[in-house]
Amino acid sequence: MRGSDVDVRFDEQLPPIYSVLRAGGKNQNIIEVLAQLDVRRVCCIPLTPTHGLACGMTVENTGGPLKAPVGFGFVVGSRSAAQSNCCIGGVKPAPQVNYSIKRK
Repeated sequence: MRGSDVDVRFDEQLPPIYSVLRAGGKNQNIIEVLAQLDVRRVCCIPLTPTHGLACGMTVENTGGPLKAPVGFGFVVGSRSAAQSNCCIGGVKPAPQVNYSIKRK
């Protein structure tokens, strides 16, 4: 597999643009849909190295967009364990939330 884009064919309904697809052994290859080429094919960009991808390989539609952690839980995750268990002003931090990186 060479190149910066991956075309994927679906027999059923096409995934929407910005959907995340997974392929390869243990689904380690992450691919994002950029365009719908026709009624059966989408053009995607790999978000991880394409090592191991090949023609005819099964691709799984995750059913949603790429998400990133947002919130206090993400910030304290980079601190030491002793610091991350504290409260700020006596208030416990809100749980971490994952949002789509393509928010409208």
